[in-house]
Parts: sequence; structure tokens; C-alpha cells
Amino acid sequence: MLPLKAHPNIPKEIAAGEFEPLHSWLRENLYRHGRKFKPSELVRRVTGEQMNTGPYLSYLRAKYADRIRA
Repeated sequence: MLPLKAHPNIPKEIAAGEFEPLHSWLRENLYRHGRKFKPSELVRRVTGEQMNTGPYLSYLRAKYADRIRA
């Protein structure tokens, strides 16, 4: 389960300077498995999908859309 599905308040907690819920999720679901699995397998196990650049590119387009149009 992704961190925001497991803990929907993570963005608000980060904004308040509280990183422990996210860090705890990362330790339990990502960091402890880092040596057991190749990166592509680890991403698939965490997200349920194969590694792809689509979500990251969507994030960048949304973040910088006003600069691209200018």
C-alpha cells in the first residue's frame, strides 16, 4: 500500500514539519527490503505496478506548466 493510502495525512504532517509517519512507512515498506530485491521488483511490490516515468512526468508538467507556456 502506498504511503498516502496508508496515511492520508502525510502531506499535512510534512507541511507541519512532522516526518516520522512517512519515515516509518519508508522503513517498513521500502528501506528494509532494499537489498533483497532489484529496484524494478521493489517498485512493483510497493506500488503494484511496473516502474514507469509517467507519474513523475505528469508531476513535472503540472509543476512547471506555467513556465513551459511562457
